[in-house]
Amino acid sequence: MKKKMIISCIGIILIFAAFNVFWYFTTHNLYSKYAEGMEKMETFTYCKYDEDHFGYAVSFPSYLRFNTGCLSVTESESNSTLIIWPQYNQNPFEFGLILNYKEEGYHINVTDKGKAINPHEQEIIDSNQEIVNQLYEKAKQQWGKYLWK
Repeated sequence: MKKKMIISCIGIILIFAAFNVFWYFTTHNLYSKYAEGMEKMETFTYCKYDEDHFGYAVSFPSYLRFNTGCLSVTESESNSTLIIWPQYNQNPFEFGLILNYKEEGYHINVTDKGKAINPHEQEIIDSNQEIVNQLYEKAKQQWGKYLWK
């Protein structure tokens, strides 16, 4: 009985260890290329700023999670942000914008070209079109070879 319990515990530990290794290499393979040339700020978070006061961040997924990581470009003056969620298995990336409109902040899911997925939110993007274009251009400069093929 004691021997079966020890074997079961060892099996559980090995499965957990294997899952950890799988998680680490899967997330590392997907996200590490985006963090090249950036400064490590904390565990699995990398940042940099450019001369135009745009901030870039790569946040790897949280421990043992696969879907919580993202890339972002933020314009510091307006605090507008483009968020990009890389996907596994060559699936299309997901995009979002954080924009100010009429003194309120909005999070809008958008296409890879910056158009609102919900047509009712397109007015917010249209009123911020200049900064949206800048955010996309900066993202293309930073990660274009990986995002837009």
